[in-house]
Amino acid sequence: MQDFASFDWDDSTEKDHVRMVRTGTLTQIRALAQTYDWGQHPVSVLGWVMAQKGIDLGTALNVFQNAKPLQYNYIGKRDVPAAHRGMCRLLDNICQRINCGFYLPEQGFGIAREDKMRAWVKYQQDDAAEGRVGRWVLDDEMINTALALTTPEPDAHAFEEDTTGFDFIDALVKPFREQGIAKRFRMRA
Repeated sequence: MQDFASFDWDDSTEKDHVRMVRTGTLTQIRALAQTYDWGQHPVSVLGWVMAQKGIDLGTALNVFQNAKPLQYNYIGKRDVPAAHRGMCRLLDNICQRINCGFYLPEQGFGIAREDKMRAWVKYQQDDAAEGRVGRWVLDDEMINTALALTTPEPDAHAFEEDTTGFDFIDALVKPFREQGIAKRFRMRA
């Protein structure tokens, strides 16, 4: 059996892709998910990858953006060409999982293309201001959490102690605090 690192993703069948992705480590499938060609077999390959425990929020947002979702964001579900319905259902699932917190934020696994994600947020804000809603509305708090985790290029001070720190637990609890759920669970705000 061929190993994951030397597998030829361009000249293999869908069945081979699925078989190979299931042999990968979490690190390998995270990397594959962010570089996988949406013109190949995204529904079966990325569908499996994105349902795995351990896929982080940054990876999920990168995969979402790689699909170029804007092209179908304002088209009704029944109006999507048949050849692209599976891809749109996969994006539906990814969006729902992002918004419900299935993908957890992880330090160092932020958004690869911040400019694209910030543009998506701007489109969502413009839609809200004009009373429109696209098919995929990502939770702003989740996006902001992922943007905060995006690691800038290392600089000379990269190994100095960080006194400001990122509080992972606080990032997870913050949306609940803002919605008043903290009182229900007797959490201190």
